[in-house]
Amino acid sequence: MIATTSEGYSLDRVSRHRWASISLIWNLDEKAFIELTRQLNPPNEEVVERAWRTTGGNPRTLIEIAMKYEWDIDSWLKSVMESLAP
Repeated sequence: MIATTSEGYSLDRVSRHRWASISLIWNLDEKAFIELTRQLNPPNEEVVERAWRTTGGNPRTLIEIAMKYEWDIDSWLKSVMESLAP
């Protein structure tokens, strides 16, 4: 199950279970995201736009795509899908 919330109460309720794996995420607005993307030296503007649409502004994911996947968004998406498969 994936849940998103901005409430500390919800985090407390979920985190008390051993089976819960908690990841805190935060997203940037488009302007800040594009600024960060350009600092990571993307290969072209198409990748900048696709990264924005794909990640929804998540900087941790952007850095993972840039560093681990060397801007190969398709490979990153494949790994995400594989990690979610039963």
